[in-house]
Amino acid sequence: MYQPTLSYTTPRRWTPAEDHLLHRLRFIEHKTWPEIAQDLGRTTPAVQGHYQKLKVARSSSFEDWDTAMDHFIIDGRHRGLTSKEIGAEMDIPGEAVQGRWYELQQQRKVPEDVLAIWRRKGEVVWSGKEDEVILKAWMEGMSDDEIVECVRFEGKYKCDVRERRRILTKENGPVYRRLMGLEAMKSVPHALDKALGMKKFAWMQ
Repeated sequence: MYQPTLSYTTPRRWTPAEDHLLHRLRFIEHKTWPEIAQDLGRTTPAVQGHYQKLKVARSSSFEDWDTAMDHFIIDGRHRGLTSKEIGAEMDIPGEAVQGRWYELQQQRKVPEDVLAIWRRKGEVVWSGKEDEVILKAWMEGMSDDEIVECVRFEGKYKCDVRERRRILTKENGPVYRRLMGLEAMKSVPHALDKALGMKKFAWMQ
């Protein structure tokens, strides 16, 4: 009786160079999984699976840092982002970003102006006038990059302004509500209720 010959091929191991290229193709060049698989000469499932393994392995450490990634972390810190937020943009764990951030400081690779920002983070005091200037620029359709270029406040950095804009629009505070006209809208009774002299929609009961 014919017995078919069974063969088994050992999966090709991933090299450090391929790991580095995989992350660069995905994070820096934003290629799709099929495109990356073609570049690496592997299947799409194999590429996706290995990428996930790398993310897990790098949750506490990341040994394959390059200049572009270091620059991204420093720029993220300069924009006032947390390690978690930077990690989300880079598609790697926030813990890895935090660890690298400490290493960059120890290696004296972080510009002094960025270090100065984080040394005094949380100590910035804003006036109502400054908040109004930032919000008015935002309401005029200016992006954060445009706002930080045209707005100058003594003792405050660009990342301070960027972060303040985020806080002001997120917290929906009094200056924001006043400029958006929300307080006025709240004080004006419903037109029909006012005409009937009743509480809101009481005429429907």
